[in-house]
Amino acid sequence: KCFSALTYKGEPVPELRGAALLSSLAVDPSASGKGVGGALVHEFCERMKRAGNASVYLTTDADENDRVNGFYEKCGFQLEDSFVRPGNRIMNRWVKNVKDQVAKQ
Repeated sequence: KCFSALTYKGEPVPELRGAALLSSLAVDPSASGKGVGGALVHEFCERMKRAGNASVYLTTDADENDRVNGFYEKCGFQLEDSFVRPGNRIMNRWVKNVKDQVAKQ
C-alpha cells in the first residue's frame, strides 16, 4: 500500500488541467491533533500557488474515512466528485482553489 502511494500520479481530470496533485500526506501518530497535518497542507497549497497553480486536488477513500474527509474539508477543500477505482474502491476527489487563497500572517 505504501509503494502505491509513492507512485500514485492521480487519475487524469481534464477540467483540472494544470492543477497540482497532493498525492500523499502522513503525520506521525504522536503528532495527531497538533496541527501538523493542516500546516503541511497549507504550506503545500502556498507553494503550488507560488508555482502558478490555480488549484490543488487529491483523492481519498470515501467509505469508512470520515475523519480524513473531514480533515480535508476543514482545510478548505471542496468535494468535487466521487468515482470507483479497480476493486470497487470508492474514492472522493477534493479540490481547493489556491489562486485566491490568502496567506496566513
